[in-house]
Amino acid sequence: MTRRDRRPRPERLAASQEASTEPARGGSGRGRTTALQAALLAAVFAAATGLSLLAGAANAGTALGVGQIAFTIVLAWLLLRR
Repeated sequence: MTRRDRRPRPERLAASQEASTEPARGGSGRGRTTALQAALLAAVFAAATGLSLLAGAANAGTALGVGQIAFTIVLAWLLLRR
């Protein structure tokens, strides 16, 4: 297979350009999505820490550790979802 054979065909290129990920309206939806993901991560951290404290964690450090674990799980999910 030569390098020339691996080039995208014009009809494939056109089809991939039509299926753009940009929102239909003007403006970028990327910033809003990032802000929502950051808010979700903060909420998960706070909720897991609070629930851990209510469940009887030995101290605040243990509760914050549980919050970090929950944060990491949700962060991995968000990154792998892309």
